[in-house]
Amino acid sequence: MSPKEINDYIIKLFSSEGIDVNGYKIKADSPLIVEITNNNNLTEIKFGSNLPKAEITRIITIYAYIEGLVFGECGGTVKLRNFPDLSFSYDSGNCETSSSLPPLSEINNDIETRYSEKSHKEIASKCLQYAEEWATICHQSGITFENADYADRYNHYNNCYDFVEENIKKDVENRHGSVILTWLFVYVVLPMIIKWIVNKVLERLFND
Repeated sequence: MSPKEINDYIIKLFSSEGIDVNGYKIKADSPLIVEITNNNNLTEIKFGSNLPKAEITRIITIYAYIEGLVFGECGGTVKLRNFPDLSFSYDSGNCETSSSLPPLSEINNDIETRYSEKSHKEIASKCLQYAEEWATICHQSGITFENADYADRYNHYNNCYDFVEENIKKDVENRHGSVILTWLFVYVVLPMIIKWIVNKVLERLFND
């Protein structure tokens, strides 16, 4: 790669366009603080407080913040906030999985039964979409849920909860403005909805 190509990639990284990597748009705000270390042919890149983010749009747009990258001889690891480490190989670009996730859309029926208020149903459905995306990204990177031990399940729950919470708050504020983010909503209503959704999703994943 020539110096000009490197410069073009850096310019794209800091633009609204971003860099396309396997369907994800990688974007960053300037200045981006980077620490690079190398030890025994293992190169590790750590980002400072201003983390770059990976953005992908399917039915919804989700954001995952990149904390660091590790490059080894045959492959590497992407360290995302609120996700298990995602491994990839230089040959295939990611780890292939042979199994598929259990259907999670059936939880929509449970949402209709559990919540009577329209706004709560809409928020629960959106939380389910974010939880599904979190599970899909983990699964595509080779994470297996059915074999998770107690410690893994604990970490999966916390990661999924934090990811859903981060994205749903941003989604609600973008659609309705910060006025809806009242104390009651942020500290009582929303945590209860997220907790219920995450428990339902992970219950399906762990018991498949």
